Amino acid sequence: MQDFKNYLEPLRESKNLLGFSGGIDSVFLFYLLVKENIGFDIALVDYNTQEKRLEIIKYAQKLAQTHHKKCYIHYASKITHNFEMQARKVRYDFFEELIKEHSYKHLILAHHLNDRLEWFLMQLSKGAGLNTLLSFQAFEKREQYSIIRPLLYTPKDKIKTLAKDLKFFEDGSNTSLKFKRNFFRKNYANSLMQNYSRGIIKSFKFLDKEKEQLYPSIEISQIHAITFFKHSQNSLFTLDKILKQKGYLLSFSQKEEIKRSFFSLEIAQKFIIENNNEHVFIAHKPPKILSMPKDFKDKARKLSIPKRLRPILYMEFLKQTLKIHDFLIDFKESLKGFNKLN
Repeated sequence: MQDFKNYLEPLRESKNLLGFSGGIDSVFLFYLLVKENIGFDIALVDYNTQEKRLEIIKYAQKLAQTHHKKCYIHYASKITHNFEMQARKVRYDFFEELIKEHSYKHLILAHHLNDRLEWFLMQLSKGAGLNTLLSFQAFEKREQYSIIRPLLYTPKDKIKTLAKDLKFFEDGSNTSLKFKRNFFRKNYANSLMQNYSRGIIKSFKFLDKEKEQLYPSIEISQIHAITFFKHSQNSLFTLDKILKQKGYLLSFSQKEEIKRSFFSLEIAQKFIIENNNEHVFIAHKPPKILSMPKDFKDKARKLSIPKRLRPILYMEFLKQTLKIHDFLIDFKESLKGFNKLN
């Protein structure tokens, strides 16, 4: 039980949202949070795929009402392809919309040790680095909120034992082998967890500590809608971490493309990545690129401001009262000041 407690402490004085499904994991976590007197509301996504979907919705609403919680429900449109990935996007988009609208500080998710092992094995089979293998973290910082997974070191069997008297719903899709995760669960993860769960817990804890040592904290800053950090041998790891905080997961091929381009490219028409040998820059790609006057382009070029950053800086310049030269010099001086502090 101590592992639960360690990850509950940050939740005690903040506004929290629990991702709820009606399954055993989220129901158990619901009651655990209630028992620990932690305030939270719940959010449920209805994908219209379960036979008992209406019962699950009513149960969630009743549970929330009984314990004086808000219950948010999103009725998703039909997903026609790549269900797992699309469902995840729908789910997180809904959660982030609620977080932004209602100022929640933490998103609480019921992922457990078996989930983490399944992910680890799936990524291992595809070929992945340490950051991807261990991307499930008990505490994960995003731009506007943090994700907390209190059950991440708890085996599924332990949850079943502790939740045996609780009402919950089984998701029939959890046994369908058309989903890769279920294939890995049935053929590999279940037997490993049944026989070696204690060793697996220890291994993940060792790996998490070694990951922290291997990838020390790097100072990240922001100016004029551009996030940046000092270029180093860990730049790809840091970039991956920042994009994840922004809600975007890099694929293996995208990481390879970033290395080939020397950190100068666009990603998925969403993000601009650029560098000036000293720093790596990340920014959202503007929905519309404005035409820059010749004076702005010339001054930016003379100051060696990376080309992909210029349209973003120009849009920020239009919000300012500074002259072009002063605005661009201010940007360059901010980078120099960052270097002195780091």
